[in-house]
Amino acid sequence: MKSAILLLILLSILHKTNAAEYHICGTSYINAETNCRTNPKCFNGEIAVGTPPDDCPDEMPTCFTILSTEELCGGEDIQTGGDEASNNNINNDNNGGATATEYATTLANNLLLSIQMRANYNHGIDCAAHKADWSLCYIQTFTLRYTGTQDYTNSNFRIYFSSIHRVLEVESPDFEYGHVVGDLTYIQPTDLFQGFKAESEETFPVVFEYWSVQESDKMPRFFVVDSRDDSTAVIPNTDTEDFHDFVIPYT
Repeated sequence: MKSAILLLILLSILHKTNAAEYHICGTSYINAETNCRTNPKCFNGEIAVGTPPDDCPDEMPTCFTILSTEELCGGEDIQTGGDEASNNNINNDNNGGATATEYATTLANNLLLSIQMRANYNHGIDCAAHKADWSLCYIQTFTLRYTGTQDYTNSNFRIYFSSIHRVLEVESPDFEYGHVVGDLTYIQPTDLFQGFKAESEETFPVVFEYWSVQESDKMPRFFVVDSRDDSTAVIPNTDTEDFHDFVIPYT
């Protein structure tokens, strides 16, 4: 019933305004909308999210449907984030040569994460000051090795991961943490972050609640999210069931 009502409304709009239907394709809803807003052939008309037509390529799986007059939209071409749209989205700010459709993938594929256990106790950290349950906490060292051959200076990314223990602190001026819900946590750059130098490492301590006695306390599949195109990509060496691929064996 709802679908039928929506169809009647759309047909009514088309009839009253002599509007045509145009499709703006993108890698995500945000990217598709950006492609629309930055394409001079489009304007801010009535928008509805829909299934992409066959004209949309596989790498652009989401679609905005624009209802507009043919005169305002400038033709009946299917818009797929082509030259006019993508020229506004191609990176020119030192992000390793990625376009808007692959920001997260480019960064993730150039990162290697390693986690090293430091201490469950006698670490000099005031766990109570961090409001740790039972005043118990432990510290680990995170190392992000950037393998790219070009400097990466963009900071519009977060690294999400599942943490069975609450993060209490990231001891770095360049990174900070945030809690989403449940065990979902992220690390993101601060305003002081200067980027990843080519073939460099960023190492910083992370304080967690309680204690850790085995490598499997670290969940796999850390993933990058880039806010510029809402893309996501798993850091490859964490995409594993072998914890020793990214967690240094406890001693």
